[in-house]
Amino acid sequence: MTTPSVSKHRAVTFLVGAGMALWLVILLVFSTTLLLFYAGLCIPGMGIRFIYEYWFWACGAVVLVALAVAWYCRRLRWLLSRSALTVYLWASAIVVSLVLLFYSVESWRGKWMWKELKVELESRGETLELMALAPKPVPAEQDFAAVPLIAEYFDPKVDRRMPARFKKLDLFFFDHPDSVSAMDAVQQASVMRNELTTWPRHQTIRLEKWQSYLRIHPDFSLTNALPSPPAAVLLALSRFQGELQELDQASHRPYARFPLPYEKGLFGYDAFSKLGEFDAVGEVLQLRAVARLAVHDTAAAFQDVQLLLRLIRLLQQEPFSFSDRNRLMLLAQQPIYEGLARRSWSDLQLASLQILLQQIDFVPRYQEIIRANVLQIIDFMDQLIPIRSGRTQANPISENDQAGRWLLTGTRLFYPSGWSLQNQVGAYRAYQERMLTIADVKHRRISPSAAREVSREISRHPPSLDPICAVFVLPRISDIPHAVAQLLAYSQASMDQATLGCALERYRIAHGQFPETLDALVPRFMAQVPRDVVNGQPMHYRRLPNGQFILYSIGWNQTDDGGQVHARVDYHSWHVLGPLQIQHGDWVWQYPAQK
Repeated sequence: MTTPSVSKHRAVTFLVGAGMALWLVILLVFSTTLLLFYAGLCIPGMGIRFIYEYWFWACGAVVLVALAVAWYCRRLRWLLSRSALTVYLWASAIVVSLVLLFYSVESWRGKWMWKELKVELESRGETLELMALAPKPVPAEQDFAAVPLIAEYFDPKVDRRMPARFKKLDLFFFDHPDSVSAMDAVQQASVMRNELTTWPRHQTIRLEKWQSYLRIHPDFSLTNALPSPPAAVLLALSRFQGELQELDQASHRPYARFPLPYEKGLFGYDAFSKLGEFDAVGEVLQLRAVARLAVHDTAAAFQDVQLLLRLIRLLQQEPFSFSDRNRLMLLAQQPIYEGLARRSWSDLQLASLQILLQQIDFVPRYQEIIRANVLQIIDFMDQLIPIRSGRTQANPISENDQAGRWLLTGTRLFYPSGWSLQNQVGAYRAYQERMLTIADVKHRRISPSAAREVSREISRHPPSLDPICAVFVLPRISDIPHAVAQLLAYSQASMDQATLGCALERYRIAHGQFPETLDALVPRFMAQVPRDVVNGQPMHYRRLPNGQFILYSIGWNQTDDGGQVHARVDYHSWHVLGPLQIQHGDWVWQYPAQK
């Protein structure tokens, strides 16, 4: 018969063992989770899905290893003893006290840092609110985005069962992509994207390939009756005549105010991504302008180029559409390039193009673009953990991903609120103290070496002890200055080259040949010669034996590669540049060899 004292002893032993096991599991699981997060600093490409998939197995393995070590050391009996209970209680009290102190200190640090930054910003009349970047309203008759063609596409209340007219203004749009008649064209579409914006590779657009593609595209209904590729392309594109004419008339309006959910920030990506449809419009205009040049309709081609440049000007008013206007700029340069290569433009047209191109200056917009990107990230962090704004928490996880939603909820439950404020302040400090040093607006220069160093410095100095920020947010913040500066420098360099190309052609028209040096263009053909945006030195230029010339910037690697272009495929920038890696080789303006 079991005595009361024995039963009491067994109960105490059981409680000690259960407490030990629970404490050991909690401690090891917590430490393993931290190790997984910090491991993300050393494992490129690690994401939240990786942690979710391997967290359970990693924690289980650590617990088993700990028990095995304890068994090997013959300490399991002590772990179940009464004296262990005292150790567990004291350890629990110490750990809980340290945890509460840690949360209190981090919360105080976050609030203090945010209060200090807020006072500083208010003294300068600045704010970190994303809505402050939203363009001010204008009268509808002055708003490009208010015309029916644009308004119905961006209106979220319009029935989307039928694609909007603006959406159909696309060379790669199919009314019925799953139909048998569209299968060949759908497969060919990915190849044909490489047949646009070919000037960085010193190539003209091959219209015969576009004729073949448009013949198999079921929505264009192009027959074999027209043997001439330019005529066939123009006939196929005539289906867009009404929409393009409407766009042309609207583009003369001074403002563009798209109805976008600025208050949602990055969580409104689906709406903001609609601006990318202007890339498709630019592709149509580019192809039509090139085809018109091929049939010697220079005046009509010039009108298409003007429309493209006006669209760039309008999109520049949108704070979050840098990649879209950059893509349009590259598209607009293709017909300019081909007109120069064919020697189709008149002196008057070239002078007009020079004026239009010089009005598009990217370097002064660096600060605006960087600020918009940083404020988007600050707003994103505030929506996930809304400490300072008090608004409703946003949930980026799909409703179908219940595991991910549970993981996010658990993270929010144990996440120190002060970290969110520290991260937001740290992101702004990185913008204020480091990112702005990359661009020299006065001397019209963007430094690649400074961009690389700034990105490295940001990645080396996390704004807080937050492992989530260090693994998932900090890489995005550190990538902003380098990515924006690189694309912006290339845009400015190519725009300057197009301007110089127009001035050089005007010189050739007047003198019968290209000049020996760029200085010969001043002052008759341009007020001053633009310098290389990368190093501030004159662009490399030389006249070739065949009567042509080569003009190039030393590019992002800051090395003179003798005018060599690096054309290996880079899928990260494909949507902007096609198969061109701008971080390697020179940025070259050169016409194809005459056949």
